[in-house]
Amino acid sequence: MMTYAPDICGGSGGGDWYVQGWWQVDFGKTIKTTIDTDNRYLAFYAEASDGRVWGGPYGPVDCPQPRFQACIGLLNNPNFSGLPDRRLGFRLIDGGANKPSNLYIRL
Repeated sequence: MMTYAPDICGGSGGGDWYVQGWWQVDFGKTIKTTIDTDNRYLAFYAEASDGRVWGGPYGPVDCPQPRFQACIGLLNNPNFSGLPDRRLGFRLIDGGANKPSNLYIRL
């Protein structure tokens, strides 16, 4: 997931987007994450065990394979200690003018 977070990531090369991943979700199940943003937009990338991918043109973001949390500017910096394993494009979601308290994404 990628959320707009200039208060956390803005300035000093951090970029304005906060990126975190990975969650494993079993087929037919849901998970609850704590992703806090005041922005109406967030982005996601997902993949299934059968190879299907839900991504998009936003990014690219260099993401490590193990679970992570970091500002986009740090992930895309070649000197970042958690060297990226994969370059991914994210799909943008518009939560609407009134930020929803819960957002469900069905893949």
